[in-house]
Amino acid sequence: MTETLSELTCRRFPCGPIRTNAYLVTNSKGRGVLIDAAPGSFDAYARFSRSNPNCLEAVLLTHGHWDHFLDAPRFQSNGVPVYVSTFDGAWIQQLEYVRDFVPDELDGTPCAADIYLNHGDSLDLLGAQWQVLGLSGHTPGGLAYYLPTMHWVFTGDSLFAGTIGRTDLPGGNHAQLVKEIRERLLPLPPETQVFPGHGVSSTIGREVEENPFIQACS
Repeated sequence: MTETLSELTCRRFPCGPIRTNAYLVTNSKGRGVLIDAAPGSFDAYARFSRSNPNCLEAVLLTHGHWDHFLDAPRFQSNGVPVYVSTFDGAWIQQLEYVRDFVPDELDGTPCAADIYLNHGDSLDLLGAQWQVLGLSGHTPGGLAYYLPTMHWVFTGDSLFAGTIGRTDLPGGNHAQLVKEIRERLLPLPPETQVFPGHGVSSTIGREVEENPFIQACS
């Protein structure tokens, strides 16, 4: 999948045993940002960058579940700073938080993030302003990354096409997730493209109209 608007381009790489989406956003100057470092994303990025050279400015993690951060140390060891929420920082740094959920065939390396984020923060990356939206409920420190100029929002495992994130794992809170989706995602323009942690993209308008979980909390 490739989405192109203005000078930014978004590419999706489904990676790992449960096809977690890693998104690469690049600009026309050969700079890039990766959203979520799913297992296999480092190799997918390496293959892509061989024929499309670019320099990564950051790896932005939406939350601290294994399928979204296991390749983060590989990017970090190559000089790319890793961003994560303050609340989920311990999950990626101390793997005992998630060890029981990592498939046996995958190795996990702890990752101490370089920069910790909270709801309301703003990032200047690729020459654009990114808004950090807190979306706790799937994990205590879930984040979304919103690019107003592009009408793009990367929602991790909080909002999907046709559903919302599961809340039956440790640290989950259904009521909190519903509340923050209602307060922080639904007010975005209806044309905003939703890029979730798994599956296909959607729009805020489509989810308001068709997502039964959104309709229940509207």
